Amino acid sequence: MSETLTNPTPAELREFDALCDAVFDGAASAEQVARLEGFVLNSPVLRRRYVELADQEATLAWGDGELAPLRIGEAVEAASPPPPDRPRRRLWPWVAVHTALVACAAALWVFVTEQIARETAPISAATAPAPPAAVWAASAGAELFGEAAPTIGAAAPVGREQALLRGWVRLRFADGAEAVLEGPAVFEVAAADRLILKAGRCSVHAPDGAEGFRVDTPDGQVLDLGTRFAVRVREGDGEADGGTEVHVVEGAAELHCVSRSDGTESPDRLVTGQARRLTAVGGAGKGPLAFDPAVYREILPDRVIAYDAQTDPHDATRLTALTVQRAGETLSYPAADLIPSVVTAFHAPEGGYPYAVPSGADGSLGRWLTEPFLLNAGHINPGGSREPLTGDPVLDGPNRTPGLAMRFTTPVTNAPGPDLVLFDIQSVVDPPDGDAFHLSPVEFRPGLRSITVRRYDLTVGDPGSTVVAPFVLPKPDPAAAVGPTLDAVRLTDETPRLVPSLGFTANAVVVDLSDLGYAAGETADALFVQDARDDPKYIDPTLIVGLPADPPRIPASSSHPRPRRDTP
Repeated sequence: MSETLTNPTPAELREFDALCDAVFDGAASAEQVARLEGFVLNSPVLRRRYVELADQEATLAWGDGELAPLRIGEAVEAASPPPPDRPRRRLWPWVAVHTALVACAAALWVFVTEQIARETAPISAATAPAPPAAVWAASAGAELFGEAAPTIGAAAPVGREQALLRGWVRLRFADGAEAVLEGPAVFEVAAADRLILKAGRCSVHAPDGAEGFRVDTPDGQVLDLGTRFAVRVREGDGEADGGTEVHVVEGAAELHCVSRSDGTESPDRLVTGQARRLTAVGGAGKGPLAFDPAVYREILPDRVIAYDAQTDPHDATRLTALTVQRAGETLSYPAADLIPSVVTAFHAPEGGYPYAVPSGADGSLGRWLTEPFLLNAGHINPGGSREPLTGDPVLDGPNRTPGLAMRFTTPVTNAPGPDLVLFDIQSVVDPPDGDAFHLSPVEFRPGLRSITVRRYDLTVGDPGSTVVAPFVLPKPDPAAAVGPTLDAVRLTDETPRLVPSLGFTANAVVVDLSDLGYAAGETADALFVQDARDDPKYIDPTLIVGLPADPPRIPASSSHPRPRRDTP
């Protein structure tokens, strides 16, 4: 028997009832009594059931109005013989077994009642579980060595070294301090007010009430006195000095340097705009350092944090809401506020499967390829190039540029932060960072350029991404092309198609029009997407949406919160 039966199985419940019947009938063996005791001691559920059955049995044994119901643990009183029409049980076995077991039953009764009292008593502040020392408050492209991506809101492990290979994480400590770690970094959560940084960099904000937060490094300690500061631990090599850098952006901090030659040195106090280098190598101790405010990172990079999607009876998975960090703020948009796009030109390699539609799609192929906000339908496997475009793509004729041209239904404004989001369906056997792609203007002019995106914000396995419903890849007559001709293509059972056997996730990544050279406030109405041809896989961009320039309009009933600073 397990030590704790939180939810007894039906078989265990039947056995328990049978044991109670045997004991109440006076027919239980010593082994059965021990078995019953084990059930009662190890299960809160069965403790309550024991009390209920004992009460019920006593009532049946003594009858209404004849004698008070006998309860386990009470003294046995003298009783008159029962009348001949006793219901179900005979009195003499009950009295005999009760008398024989009264001492054991009394002890068991005390235990049961005390346990039930403990289990039903309100949890006081003294008995409530202590909060975790630190929780994962946010992440951006975080990859931990040998571990899954951090789960936002979950407790971070204490006393265990972790390696952040790349990306960023934000830790929120129980004392109120927050630390942003940037990969590559090696660190350890030591306590609710202490972080150990063995390599890499972190930025700490200790608000009022969190004074005394400490960062330990191989070269010493940084003790917060109510401040914002950055710590960077370098490993020395032939080209750079090692040691620990400390930059105080606001407030004050106290530095304790441990030198290998002379033990503990006296602490230094740094205030806003000051920096020091600590080193334990050769007794160098503390040294001057030019203050660099850029070392401190207050917020994680702008990114897609999460999105919501729903699937209909046709297996069409539609985007319903999107949450992004934009210019340092977490903003949520219902799909109705996003700006959809339509494909205006498409050139894919010969012999491939250029379209995806939901597995339950019927009717016009064109309808499914143009319906907005579908995550598992669209033009996929476009061609590409190893080098991004430096001039206008050719959209018509025999020498068309491989790739996909799309136009937004309303021009997208280059506002602060990212301006559009691209979704790409991908399976677990595809590149883990997502399918790399080039994004270019359709019409180049001085100042505009192409960019290459090699890593997505949300990929397969990320908590904020969604596994889309099954889809198929129809292959109509090659003469069909982008435009009205696709509307005439009918999806039937005879249409050749490929049915993927794996599940697919909709990856997502934000793009800032500023990176393409667009000025602040300038608009873009058309863009061109190409696969980067860095591997045999092609990008499958099922959905590209623009973000509105105005603040989001969130319905009061929406599950997405009002904008809040860097809080996913």
